[in-house]
Amino acid sequence: MLSFKLTQLFFVMTFCIIIFGNAYANFFGIKIEDALYMALRIQTMSGSDIEPISPEHKILMSFQYILAYLVTSGLIILSINI
Repeated sequence: MLSFKLTQLFFVMTFCIIIFGNAYANFFGIKIEDALYMALRIQTMSGSDIEPISPEHKILMSFQYILAYLVTSGLIILSINI
């Protein structure tokens, strides 16, 4: 029963983060992909500028961050249930 409740909470949190986070960013004129792009630029800053990222790559980066969140949350739920 606890496992079902945690799984349900996990999916609700994921849905809220994706939907409300995107709406919040759009309200303030910030695009999630641009924020991820700036984070990537800061992480890879090494004196030389990196190549501009295509829109397809930005979308892929967004999915990678969401996937990382899902995997991390899933592992936390599994560790609680064990």
